Amino acid sequence: MNKKMMGSFAVLAALVGFDAAAEEMPRRGFYVSASAGQAEYEVARNRPMVFAISSPLGGGVFTAFPDEVTTDNDDWSWKGTLGYRINRYIAAELSYVDFGDGDVTERYVFEQPPAPLFPSEITRDSSVNVSGPMVSVMGILPVGSRVELFLRAGVLFADEEVKFVFTNGSDSNTFGSEEWVGGAGVAFRFTPRWSARLEYLRTDTIEENLMNARTELDEISVSVVFGL
Repeated sequence: MNKKMMGSFAVLAALVGFDAAAEEMPRRGFYVSASAGQAEYEVARNRPMVFAISSPLGGGVFTAFPDEVTTDNDDWSWKGTLGYRINRYIAAELSYVDFGDGDVTERYVFEQPPAPLFPSEITRDSSVNVSGPMVSVMGILPVGSRVELFLRAGVLFADEEVKFVFTNGSDSNTFGSEEWVGGAGVAFRFTPRWSARLEYLRTDTIEENLMNARTELDEISVSVVFGL
């Protein structure tokens, strides 16, 4: 995420440096926004896999932790929001956010296989998707006549769907949790009603469940905002 963040905040700095006409910033009222972005899942290696062995040459049940966990974050995230501008410096928002899918590959390597004919390496594929409603409050700092910096704090009512893919099908389960979220960004107003935002958002650590290890999640997004 470092390169993405550097490029995005270079744009942010350029916007802050642009101070156009002398229109007043919006004071209060409802608005709606839609956003698209790129989320990044970071899945820990602290969830073991249970292996059951049954053969004439030996059997039993044992657990093993993955030697390597990699995540592919090519999917898009999106968010729809209804907000209310309380005053020049504070706004409250109710959003529904979908962080897209993260494809997770776990690799297990056995230097000494636990049983004869047991493979020395096993790969397990799964996907994780976090979505749900989010309630947040924004602290806003106007900079010039058209640019605002903001900080966000709130709660995500997260549904984490975990799906494992097997050769003969798949198995999925959804786990609910409440996670703190925080963000920061910049908004640029084109007209009295239309503006755009660039934002970095991060969730608190989503603790492990029956199917997945601890997950950390952050996102870079661009939003279009329309004042009602």
